[in-house]
Amino acid sequence: MPISIEIKEENQQLIQKVSDLVKLYDRESITVWASLSSSIIKKCLETNNTLPFSFSMKRGVVLLLLFYSGLLPFVPIHESLLQFYLPRVMNRTFIPDQRILRNRLVVCLLEIVTMRKSLFKHLADRGIQVHLFVCNTDEDITAALELGATGVMTDYPSLLSNYFYKDHPQKGAGRS
Repeated sequence: MPISIEIKEENQQLIQKVSDLVKLYDRESITVWASLSSSIIKKCLETNNTLPFSFSMKRGVVLLLLFYSGLLPFVPIHESLLQFYLPRVMNRTFIPDQRILRNRLVVCLLEIVTMRKSLFKHLADRGIQVHLFVCNTDEDITAALELGATGVMTDYPSLLSNYFYKDHPQKGAGRS
């Protein structure tokens, strides 16, 4: 099973230990470095650059700027995964620490700017996974998939299993 390991603090000992465990269990091709911090992602890659890695917050903003400027098709992307909140879950299942993200208008604008089918399709066409979270209802999962997400994250794995294999068997075919 693929796994995304989010490193939340710049701790070289922690990063090294995670890298050692990933190597020990031969999971380098199915484990992703993740962090909001560009400097932490840099340390992770210095420790083990064989793992795929996700966009940091800074690189995510650059991605959006390149997308809206029309330059994205001409710029190399080294990340393998874009992970982002499905904005509609903010203030419902996820209460952000940042006060500004508790404002409904801000969340609505964030959704308009970030949830772009054409962006997700472009990334998928380039082999970059797009995972949206925290999809804790069937409606959230449907919304994420309709936007073109290649994966969803949930707090309830059985909900996701039921969605794909019982409630929507045609969507579950070929997915893992």
